[in-house]
Amino acid sequence: MHRQAGFAIRRLKDIENIRFLSRVFWFSLEFGTVIEAGEVRAYGAGILSSYGEIEEFRGMDHRPLDLVEMGTADYDITAYQPVLYRAESIQEVIEVVGGFFEQASDGYIGELRSRAKVVSR
Repeated sequence: MHRQAGFAIRRLKDIENIRFLSRVFWFSLEFGTVIEAGEVRAYGAGILSSYGEIEEFRGMDHRPLDLVEMGTADYDITAYQPVLYRAESIQEVIEVVGGFFEQASDGYIGELRSRAKVVSR
């Protein structure tokens, strides 16, 4: 999916769409969680590489994967992420996030952004 994200970013010209894609990347490949064997587990590199965050992530607000919410949510790189997006399986990550990266274009993301509401955390 990292490769898919790289190809996707190269297709984009609009800076707001690039920001949207980068946020989806952040909340999935960097700070994504998944249900495995009935337990919340981290798959995002940002969680896995942070000793403190790996100890705390299960207590965060876990929301279902939602591309519009993920793509418009703010985050703070200097603090633990209070909101994380959880998939019900790795297959869901591949379908939803991988599918997003495969389809990403200025038109597609512009359409997603038009459906966005302000996300406050």
